[in-house]
Amino acid sequence: MILLENVTKEYDLPTGKAGQLVAADRLTLEVPDGEVFGLVGPNGAGKTTTLKMICGLMLPTAGRIAVNKIDVERQPEQAQQYLGYLADFFNVYEDLKAWEYVEHFARAYKLEPSKISARVREVIGLLGLETKYDAMVGTLSRGMKQRLGIARAIVHDPPLLVLDEPASGLDPKARLELKDLIRKLNRYLLDHGAWVIRPAIWGAAFVAQWILIAAFIWLQQRIIAELNSPAEVSVSNPTPVYL
Repeated sequence: MILLENVTKEYDLPTGKAGQLVAADRLTLEVPDGEVFGLVGPNGAGKTTTLKMICGLMLPTAGRIAVNKIDVERQPEQAQQYLGYLADFFNVYEDLKAWEYVEHFARAYKLEPSKISARVREVIGLLGLETKYDAMVGTLSRGMKQRLGIARAIVHDPPLLVLDEPASGLDPKARLELKDLIRKLNRYLLDHGAWVIRPAIWGAAFVAQWILIAAFIWLQQRIIAELNSPAEVSVSNPTPVYL
């Protein structure tokens, strides 16, 4: 469903400095339907840049990206119909109730009005937020807000869900709960013919066998794909790295 061919992203250095910063260097990657796919790398390796390029929020300097065989650069709106995206840091409207927040995005995605109420209840239930249905967003914990953010990302039922470091800022208990939630989401999305791509959030040695890892080698902060199984990643990186 997703294809990257020789994707490179370069940034201009600050004024007064010569040269360019290479965030992604000739990245070639193909991920089929049905995968939960992770990106592993230190800060500055290019994980978020890569995800933004996949979502059409940032253009590559060179190379090609396709989602469901649609060229993301040439047809961004068509490609984005297949995407649900949650950034590392996202805005929440704290003066809305939880259901109002999700409903707001359902309307923004132009869901059929007669189906919005049922869809909002469905995704709130899927994310385990039933008891928070009428709660004000501002009263929710960080973990509950993260779940609410995922609810907004899937309310339009996209085949591809992209999460950028979804466990950022969560305590250990909330991280474990999120891991279980992503397993649940994967089962749900597979039933709907969908899959998830996200940066790794617990460290390579802690990732369970159900996740296919895309381990990245970082050279001068450039990102180059090297696909490994979780066991291989654990052996090559015995010390967990929490991102």
